[in-house]
Amino acid sequence: MKKILAVIMFAYVFLSCGCNSFKVESIFKTHDIVIDGNDEDWSDAKYYIKKHDIVFGVMNDNDFLYLYFYPTTSELTRQVLSQGLTLWINNDAKRKKNYGIRFPLGMQNLMNQQMPEENGNQSRKSDRKSGKVDPKMMDRTVKSITKELEIISQGNEQKEVIKFANLNGVKIGIAFEKELFAYELKIPLADNPDFTASIGADPTSKIALGFEVPEPDKEAMKDQMKEMDGMDDRPSGGRSGGGKGMGKGGMKGDASNKKQQSEQGLNIWTTIQLVGN
Repeated sequence: MKKILAVIMFAYVFLSCGCNSFKVESIFKTHDIVIDGNDEDWSDAKYYIKKHDIVFGVMNDNDFLYLYFYPTTSELTRQVLSQGLTLWINNDAKRKKNYGIRFPLGMQNLMNQQMPEENGNQSRKSDRKSGKVDPKMMDRTVKSITKELEIISQGNEQKEVIKFANLNGVKIGIAFEKELFAYELKIPLADNPDFTASIGADPTSKIALGFEVPEPDKEAMKDQMKEMDGMDDRPSGGRSGGGKGMGKGGMKGDASNKKQQSEQGLNIWTTIQLVGN
């Protein structure tokens, strides 16, 4: 995330509209990209989508599409981790949810994760009411991301969960810094039965990508928070976490978006013009 602020100045005007769809042109990859979730390889290929507080990057070469995704607020990161994120892929540039890759898969009981004892019971309760995200809890949550993805096909009728170790042709890398996380995806352009997934496009095609995070079940969240408030009155053994991720840097989105992010899902689409060599 070290170079995000410089890139924001470049892309802010281009993607600061209030719409849920936009168009970008891919950049042809001219250097090696390490699929590790870090953004050192993306200095000239990222866009900041102001309305949704995400950074999105895209490159391609003659064989692969490379994507970078990064929520810029802890609130949106928590929503992505708890609800899961689906990347819908269409090689005809239309907004259709027929084929997608779901990662992260989402976490069932994220709200029930016990927060560190040293924060104090009253502090934990106050944080949830104010919408604050406990950094240590988020750090543990990011570290616990299951390293597997789900391939969705035939309009949600067929789903297959695949571990990272069993992927062929597809690579995913993740990184984290405190309460934020990012991931990179490398996926083949041309169809090949040996590949785990592919786009079915050539290097000069126009494709559509959709980023979807389901809207939270508000009633279930209320029940979970009530249960947690009850737990706050009891002694807790506590757990601690920590660690380094993407290094120094990063940014936060507009405060005005935080309430909206906590109540709504994410549903944005981009039309991408690939570029050939």
